Amino acid sequence: MQKSSFIRAGLLAMSIMAPTVGLGFTAADATSGGITVAATGCEITRRVDAVGFTGVYIWINAVLNEYAGGGFFNAGTANTSAASITVAGLASCLGTPASNISSLSQNGADGSFASDSYIGFSFTLGTAAGSLGAGVHGFSTDPDTPVVPDTSVEETQKTIARFLQGRANQLISNQPDLIGFLSGTAGGEFDAHVTRGLGNFNLAAGSEQPVWIQLRGAWSKDDGADSRAVFGALGSHRKISETVLLGAMLQFDHQSQEDGATAVEGTGWLAGPYVVAKMVDQALFLEARVLYGQSSNTVTPVGSYSDDFDTSRLLTQIQVSGDFYQGRTRFSPFLNAAYAAEEQKAYQDSLGNPAPRQKVELMQMALGLDATQPVPLKGGDLELRAGVSGIWSNTGGTEVAESILPGYSGWRGKVNLGLNYVSNTSGTFTLSTYLDGLGAQSYESYGLQLDYSLAF
Repeated sequence: MQKSSFIRAGLLAMSIMAPTVGLGFTAADATSGGITVAATGCEITRRVDAVGFTGVYIWINAVLNEYAGGGFFNAGTANTSAASITVAGLASCLGTPASNISSLSQNGADGSFASDSYIGFSFTLGTAAGSLGAGVHGFSTDPDTPVVPDTSVEETQKTIARFLQGRANQLISNQPDLIGFLSGTAGGEFDAHVTRGLGNFNLAAGSEQPVWIQLRGAWSKDDGADSRAVFGALGSHRKISETVLLGAMLQFDHQSQEDGATAVEGTGWLAGPYVVAKMVDQALFLEARVLYGQSSNTVTPVGSYSDDFDTSRLLTQIQVSGDFYQGRTRFSPFLNAAYAAEEQKAYQDSLGNPAPRQKVELMQMALGLDATQPVPLKGGDLELRAGVSGIWSNTGGTEVAESILPGYSGWRGKVNLGLNYVSNTSGTFTLSTYLDGLGAQSYESYGLQLDYSLAF
C-alpha cells in the first residue's frame, strides 16, 4: 500500500492512507479500537472495516456521539449524517475549558471511499489536558498512529520552568550587601574558589566611593551537565544623613545550562532604587531594594532546533541586622525576606506550536542569630563562627511550571559553623560548613567551603 505524509503546523508527521482507483481504503487498512486520553474516560474510537465495508469512522464516546467530519459509513445505510466533533464536546470529553482548545480541523467518511484518503481530526491544546500535553494533536484512522500527541511544547516549558526557578534562586543569593556601605564593613576584595568541575569568583570595589561595582561568577560540570553564571551590579548612592543612604543600582546576569541535547541560556537585567538606614545610637541596620527587569533567552529542547523567548521579572528584598556584645563575643541577629518572580511571555516555537506564558515565583524569609568569638594568635587573628536560623520558603508557578516545581511551603532549620583566619601578611582564609533542611521531610542540603581572599 502506498503511503504519503500529512503534516499540520506543529504536528508530527504521520502516515495516512493514499486512495487507490475507486477505493480509498483496502483490506490492509482494516482496524478498530479505542484509546482513552483523559481521566474523565474520554475515549476516541476508530474503525475501518474495509473487507465488508461495515463501518468507517472516528467517534468520540457514546455519551457525546460525535463523529469526525460528521460522517459515518456502513454497507447497509451508506453514508449517514451525524453530529460533527465540536469544541464544546471535545472540551467536555477531555475535561478542559473550551477556551483551551483551538484550530479544530476534521474530515469524515463521504460514503464512496473514492476520495477518503484521510479520516481524522486535529486540534491544539493551550495547556495539558488528560494524557495530552500542550500543543497540536492529531487522531486518524491509521492503525499505526491512532493518536499522535506532540508534547514538545510541554517538555520545553518544563525545561524553561526549571531554568527560571534556578535563576530566581541565584538572583536572590547573589544580591550585593548594602548594609556594609553604611556600617563601614564593605571593602574592595577578590576571592576565588576552584575545585575539579566546580568554581566561583567574587570581585567588589568602590565601597568608599559614590559609585560601586560587584562581579560574581560560577561554573560547574557534572556527568555531562554544564552550568555557567555571571552576575554583575553597578550602583551609586547619596548620603542623605549620617544614618541614611539612598541610591539606585543596575544589575545584569547571564546563565547557561547544558544537559545532553537540551540547553538553555539567558541574559537579563534588573534596575531599581535601594535604601540603607541605621538606628541612631544603635548598631541596628536596615536595607531594602525593589528591582524590575527583563531577559532574552534561547532554549534548545532536543538539539534539533532552538527557540527564543523573553521574560519580565521582579525582585524585592529587605534585611534587618544588628550587633551586640557579651564580653568579647559578638552576636548578630538578622531578618531577611526576599521575593522573586519571572514570567515567560507566550511565543511560537519553530514547529509552529503556541507556547503559552508561564510564571515562576519564589519567596524566602530567614530569621536567625550568628555568633563570632575572636581568638588572637601570633601572626594573625582567628575568629570562630556559629549560627542558627529558621527559614520559610514558598515556591510556586502557573501553567506547566505549576506541575513540575516543588510547591513547597513551610519552615526548616539551618545551622552553620566555621572559622576565619586573617593573616598579617597573607590575606584571609575562611572555612565554613552548613546543614540546611532540619525539620523538613523532603529537603536537605549541606556543604563545606574553603575560601581565600585578598583585600585591597
